[in-house]
Amino acid sequence: MVYADDRRFYTGAEIALESNGSDGEVAMINTRWKGSIEWRLGTDALKGYETESHFGRYLDKNQFLFVYTGWDWRNRIGHDGEFNLFGKSNTKNQRGVAHIGIQYTLPWFIVADASVNHTGYLRMQFKREDLPLTKKIRLWGMWNTDLEYAFGARYILNKYLAASSHYDSDMGWGLGLTLLY
Repeated sequence: MVYADDRRFYTGAEIALESNGSDGEVAMINTRWKGSIEWRLGTDALKGYETESHFGRYLDKNQFLFVYTGWDWRNRIGHDGEFNLFGKSNTKNQRGVAHIGIQYTLPWFIVADASVNHTGYLRMQFKREDLPLTKKIRLWGMWNTDLEYAFGARYILNKYLAASSHYDSDMGWGLGLTLLY
């Protein structure tokens, strides 16, 4: 029975309710497989909404290498004619695609993510979550080749609740609470 624990799926969630909208992720994971859905809902059409999923498998025993497939949908009023880091027309404001990708955990637990969607659009992202500053304060940050970025902090109130604040390049400043499970 001890050896069956690694095959069992566990659920986790992180839901932030802040003044600029809601961010969150729900995941089902075991030692080899992971399925997750994340979202960002703004308070108006300018901030818009986006949802992204990853369903995949860890390929190594240390869980550093993860291959996945999923979707990326977003709708936001934005500036047309913007370009991403690769010089292609930026689709960060209007997108509805299926994608495949690979994630690799770099030193200092920075997750490098490279994906390509069914139209051939390449996207790379770097993210670090849960960087402990003190026993109760955690920092995080994200940047991608669509020239989007976000950073934030949480103050842990108890096992399931944290006071949180973050800045998102598309949604602006937010302040509120994060539910953790």
